[in-house]
Amino acid sequence: MEVSGTIKLIKEKVEFDSGFVKRAFVLTTDDKYPQDLEIEFMKEKVSELDKFSEGDAVEVAINLRGREYQDKYYTNITGWKISLLKSANERTKDVEAQTETRKNLELETKPELSDDLPF
Repeated sequence: MEVSGTIKLIKEKVEFDSGFVKRAFVLTTDDKYPQDLEIEFMKEKVSELDKFSEGDAVEVAINLRGREYQDKYYTNITGWKISLLKSANERTKDVEAQTETRKNLELETKPELSDDLPF
């Protein structure tokens, strides 16, 4: 499965006594109703998150993992590949360009006031 969106938060790496390492981040989806998803990278995949920063638009290949423990069910989202769609800087430039375009369109479409009275 794949999911895309914007990185909202990148958490610190967590190392366990056994040598197991994981690192999670929060992805805000680009859906009509955006969702915040916590996705974990484990073992050697943890270093892949070092290339990204908060605000980057990314696409993530994920696996859903579920398990039962004492009659309760738990679900994790595990990432195994992440790719950059747009960096935070590019997204900021796009927003600024859209705002400027919108302002220009508003100026062009405003009717000019004249002193001519219709009567």
